[in-house]
Amino acid sequence: MAKMGNNGGNRKNKSRQIKKSLFAQKVLQSGQKSGFNSMQVEPGMQGIMAFCTMNKEKQAVAELRNILDEFAEQLYGREQNSEESTINDSVADEEGQDVADMLDRELKQLQSKREGKEEQFHWRKTNIDCMVFLQTHHPIDPSDFVYRILTDLQTKKIKRTRYTMRMHPVQETCRAYMDDIKQLAQRLLSPYFHQEEQSPVRWACEPRIRWNDKIKRGDLIIEIANVVGQNHVVNLKQPELTVVIDIFKNICAMAVVRDYPGLKKYNLEKIFEAEQEAVEAQQGDDAPKSQEHDGKSVDDPVQEIDNSERAAKRQVDGIDAGRETERSAPIKKAKV
Repeated sequence: MAKMGNNGGNRKNKSRQIKKSLFAQKVLQSGQKSGFNSMQVEPGMQGIMAFCTMNKEKQAVAELRNILDEFAEQLYGREQNSEESTINDSVADEEGQDVADMLDRELKQLQSKREGKEEQFHWRKTNIDCMVFLQTHHPIDPSDFVYRILTDLQTKKIKRTRYTMRMHPVQETCRAYMDDIKQLAQRLLSPYFHQEEQSPVRWACEPRIRWNDKIKRGDLIIEIANVVGQNHVVNLKQPELTVVIDIFKNICAMAVVRDYPGLKKYNLEKIFEAEQEAVEAQQGDDAPKSQEHDGKSVDDPVQEIDNSERAAKRQVDGIDAGRETERSAPIKKAKV
């Protein structure tokens, strides 16, 4: 019996080693195929780009996940992991399956359990300070998702972030080469600008380039304008749609967003600064109106007291001047 127990333990250890080996091979193969590190931002991803305080990337990711999880549940409901559902459906068919397939399925199940909620908003490295990327998946539409979050925060006037300063949706990424960017723009902008019998749209382009000296801002704007076409009107102050482009190193992230100026260019700090200024202005309007004093408006009680003191002083000076005049006047002798 003891011998059989040892054999069982050896089989379990061997199974664990095989699983680890398969997992390592898959990670290595995925990185080699794409040419990118599996933990970095790659072409073909969608998600949310966030800009945060220096050396506070982890804290920014943590607070963002809290907000994103909450709004994702409100807007899309709880989504069951597709891999997990596939695993559950195929449990009854394990007999007759290849050992490698069974191990691969178990490996995916272990990954799902380990990642949990993080898989819905997976942190991908940008290797740039103050800049984080959270990858998302269907059914989340990053552009609409971020717009709804920001409008809700603006309406409720509740500041829920301490380290995150700006949020940019990313509908898709590509390599930071002009040909790739033009192809992405043609595919991404078509639903917004190339509909049949579409009225002219006021639009703008907002590119930001970091750690890349190959793409020039002016050239990029011209290429995007060519894709949008001449039927639409450029309006930098009040655009209906804004093409937001973030280029960092060898990656280009692009999205079409609504109300970009109205939401302070999706800057959380500016949104709440504007709200605070509006509150202070409202409080100023609700303050007591200036009182009328001798036909003149007096805004400051201290100023009113000062004016009263000056008036009294002028009155006293006038009396003193009158007395001095009487003294200096020649004395007329009364007739006898």
